[in-house]
Amino acid sequence: MESAAAASPPPFLLELVAGTGAASATVPGPALSSPVGMPSDVAVDSQGNRYVVSYASGNCYVLKVSPDGTISKFAGNGNCGSDIPGPATASPLSRPISAAVDSHDNVYVVQDLTGRVVRITPDGVLSDFAGNGSSSGAVVEGPALQTPLRPVGITVDRKNNVYLGVNSTGVDGGYIVRIDTFGMLSILAGNGSTAVTPGPARSSGLQRVYGMAFDSMGDL
Repeated sequence: MESAAAASPPPFLLELVAGTGAASATVPGPALSSPVGMPSDVAVDSQGNRYVVSYASGNCYVLKVSPDGTISKFAGNGNCGSDIPGPATASPLSRPISAAVDSHDNVYVVQDLTGRVVRITPDGVLSDFAGNGSSSGAVVEGPALQTPLRPVGITVDRKNNVYLGVNSTGVDGGYIVRIDTFGMLSILAGNGSTAVTPGPARSSGLQRVYGMAFDSMGDL
């Protein structure tokens, strides 16, 4: 008969992959020998690369930690400001706070101060994906680049639709919005208030939506 000890699942192991414990500027090279600023989110691509959104002391970056343990700067020139489409490492970033990766290994980054979401291709080209650069005003369904946004959370589904957790201006309520592969934004859940009520998702309020995930059935 198998003993209880033998039948027990293996313990979870905690592994350090990057950082020295110091919240200062990143030094490209071995990831465990470099600071990583103030990381707030991590996304992983199909090749096992980890993308870390980080800001500290005026340094705004997306960092890349490769499977061999090397850290490099994937996006951001160190300045915290409005992004500039083009080479990702030549552009400022406006306090990046969350990230997600699609099936093509494009990296989507939410910027806190401008409310803009950018997309960065695997070869390092940055473009604006959602938000008109204003974080004040009501969310408007339609072209994602034409609406004000105040996003905080982000995820991507199997069909590469992008979902954002968006805060309402001036209150703690919010929305979940979906951006399809044609760049059109629609409200999936939330009415801008904080009162959560069972029933149709668009008729219910939501608290601040910082995190989202899909289950095995594709439900959010």
